Amino acid sequence: MTVFQSILLGIVQGLTEFLPISSSGHLIIFQSLLKLSDTSRYLLFDIVLHVGTLISICIVFWKDIKSITVEFFKLLIGCFDKNSRKNIKSDIKSMNNSKKLLYLLVVATVPLIFVVFIKKYVDALFSSLLLVGFMLILTSIILFLTDKLIDSRKNFSNMSYLDALITGIFQLFAVIPGISRSGSTIFGAVLCGLKREIAVKFSMLMSIMAVLGALVGTIKDLFSSSANTLIAYVPITSYLTGFLVSAITGVFAIRFLIKLISNRKLKYFAVYCLIVGIVVIIFHN
Repeated sequence: MTVFQSILLGIVQGLTEFLPISSSGHLIIFQSLLKLSDTSRYLLFDIVLHVGTLISICIVFWKDIKSITVEFFKLLIGCFDKNSRKNIKSDIKSMNNSKKLLYLLVVATVPLIFVVFIKKYVDALFSSLLLVGFMLILTSIILFLTDKLIDSRKNFSNMSYLDALITGIFQLFAVIPGISRSGSTIFGAVLCGLKREIAVKFSMLMSIMAVLGALVGTIKDLFSSSANTLIAYVPITSYLTGFLVSAITGVFAIRFLIKLISNRKLKYFAVYCLIVGIVVIIFHN
């Protein structure tokens, strides 16, 4: 892998992880174009790119992540205290702060457990360019519908746990390459009545667990591969370049998405996904 290829894949990862155009679908397309189809050789590089996008989320939503992390450790410590355990149920009913957001994110993440049971079937889908084409068209439809949904004023304080669960189910569909994770979760959140900017924030915070889950799965595959397969095909400069490019690009992508969805401009991404999907279907061989 050359430095140019690592820059290109870093840009693709940083943009498509957050913009509603499907990161998995685009990585399959670009790996095919760059003749990097033997993905087992680039598992470590894939991990580096995902870490870069995690850094992007931490930079943009640092205050939220900090407060959620504090609440998580408070909750963890409280689990060992009998009095704190008794107060958990009452806290859930009355929360109106970062602890409420923490619980909402936990509920939204629950559907991802099912990925464990369908992983081998999902992995088989990652070799199909034709499937990517059709799913990009489906993503286009989702984005068009998101722009058409009626505005609502719901935020985290009055968001229900059922809303979080439904949004998490929409995230589950994004394991299929070509379906945008951010697009499907934003659609699910807006469908449940969240304000558009709140829907974007919730989608991005949800992605932390999704990306971490992808990292765990990739690391597992990494240790099942030979040492030569892990390192030999990617020079250290490509790792560093890919990491930096994916992190920087991801920051711009998140901020850009927040502006666009507030102004109902997802239709531009919808048109893009529709065109790319049709092109992929026509030329997938």
